[in-house]
Amino acid sequence: MSMEDFEDYEGLNNPTNEGIGQKGLSEAQRNYLCEVTPSERDWLYMDYEHKADTIYNMELRIDEMELTTDQIPQEYFEYKSDLKQLEQFQNVECIDNCVQVADYVYRSGIAERYMEGDVETRKAIAQDYFNAIKGCMELEPDVPLTFCDMPEGTLGGYSPRTNSIELNSNYLEHADPRGLFKTIVHESEHAFQHKCVDNPLGCNVSPEVIAEWKYNMEHYKPASVYGMEAYRNQPIEKDAFDVEKYVFAQVDKLKNLRD
Repeated sequence: MSMEDFEDYEGLNNPTNEGIGQKGLSEAQRNYLCEVTPSERDWLYMDYEHKADTIYNMELRIDEMELTTDQIPQEYFEYKSDLKQLEQFQNVECIDNCVQVADYVYRSGIAERYMEGDVETRKAIAQDYFNAIKGCMELEPDVPLTFCDMPEGTLGGYSPRTNSIELNSNYLEHADPRGLFKTIVHESEHAFQHKCVDNPLGCNVSPEVIAEWKYNMEHYKPASVYGMEAYRNQPIEKDAFDVEKYVFAQVDKLKNLRD
């Protein structure tokens, strides 16, 4: 599974002014707004640059038409919020690509094959999924993914010492792959963080954020010592949890559109 698998997307649907029924606008005005207002499906499949361009063009059209707040398409507010969430991340293009990979495993039937497969089949699918996520995160090709016995409730982790990701083999006993797929995204983001700290000039992350990540790595707060709240709110964990949350919120939106 690679990024080339996503080339089957056929592009934007024909524009429609369905849902654009703002107060006091004529049919011609609604059509004019529709020209720069994509459907939710089209928006979700856009990459970051196209999303930013879309918001820019919508804002130009809104200003040109001198619209009041209740005349502005609801889609504008929803898309603007979605873009703001994406822009909280340092590696926006990487996260955008992760959404495409995670969505692909569901819309292509790979997730169903995982559910119906035996442990070896599930392990192979997990490895293919990780390889695709690894490519999205621009990690080194030799970063390995392994499954091993861990205590119940332990999901897995990234080891900076070995530059590897280890996951609880208990995952493979469960038919639903969602938790496994989320954890792979989470731990891959940790691998990305360490890559940036080790080679700041080799990644597009601000020096301030890299310094914050580096300090946190040197003063890490395990949940067993500091409690769950402190653990989840420290910079590197908050970032990783936010990434997995964003990716699968987008996947859920796309799935709901298909259902």
